[in-house]
Amino acid sequence: MSESFITSMTGDFRNSNSAASHKYALSPGGNVESNYNDSTVNGFSGHEEETDVEVQKEIWKSILEFGRTIEEQLAKASTDNSNTAPLPKLSLLLSFLKNAFEVRPIPEDIFRAPSVPPEINTCLNNIMGYINKAKKCEAQLMDLLYETHHSGVDLDALQKLLEQTGRSFAVDLDDASELRNQVNLYVDWQKKLDAILSEDELKLSVLEDLAQKGRSFAFRTKSLVQLDNRMHKAHLLRDRIKEWKRVCI
Repeated sequence: MSESFITSMTGDFRNSNSAASHKYALSPGGNVESNYNDSTVNGFSGHEEETDVEVQKEIWKSILEFGRTIEEQLAKASTDNSNTAPLPKLSLLLSFLKNAFEVRPIPEDIFRAPSVPPEINTCLNNIMGYINKAKKCEAQLMDLLYETHHSGVDLDALQKLLEQTGRSFAVDLDDASELRNQVNLYVDWQKKLDAILSEDELKLSVLEDLAQKGRSFAFRTKSLVQLDNRMHKAHLLRDRIKEWKRVCI
């Protein structure tokens, strides 16, 4: 599902001028409302009330059509071993459900045929199942990034958690791509740090430059926190030596 298509689905479905204009298909058996008399719904009568009910029905049928398209895309993404199927963004799925759940009246109030509301509810609940899995993983990422703020983020744990995102539950977290980029930057940064620390003679200025680079990233790793602590001790020692030399002279 292209992002532009999802974006078009996340508009306000209460806008009858746009939503009611979509074509729809409910089931292989055809339109379950073909023999339904609109004038009997909720006590409505007259041409104006019939028109209102018909518009409301069209809105919910459009939502169902959109929801089924999302379901198909989620199912395809979760079973595509080639990793080529596009993943819908979590924020866009949430926006779609939010707008759908805010539409009034609800399907049960406008559809007389009993099969239509269950189809809508099943579709939206199925999408919600995907969303819940994605939100759980998102919460774990946030816990890892913020709860370890003072001691630094465990880069290996973050990498492992990011490997579980996306394809495993067919939904793309909005910040996952940027986090992966940041992890890659830190991996390169860690290699440089390891190379410097392996040298026989350490230059404080080189470590300071590397630490400054690490602080420009989105989060602080344990290695960066340890390097900052190490340099802080080196600065204290350097200042004490200077003071000792001054006193001795």
